[in-house]
Amino acid sequence: MIRGSGNDGRTMKIATARMIQNHGLHIMSKRIEYATFHISSARRKQRFGVAHCLVIISINLRLHVGILIHHLLFLHVS
Repeated sequence: MIRGSGNDGRTMKIATARMIQNHGLHIMSKRIEYATFHISSARRKQRFGVAHCLVIISINLRLHVGILIHHLLFLHVS
């Protein structure tokens, strides 16, 4: 597994894990790592906007985009 530099990947992994806990979803850790890597590397390179990253991570985790937006906004505010 290729890891991103800094805390960006770790932050997303924690946020993703918290979101999955809240919804009681059981998703393989490999898929979580894959989605985490994609969103953190995309944000770091600034090739995609936040909306695009939400689509990437929601496709990888097979979750509804609305749920993701709700949780990520909640995490950013708090």
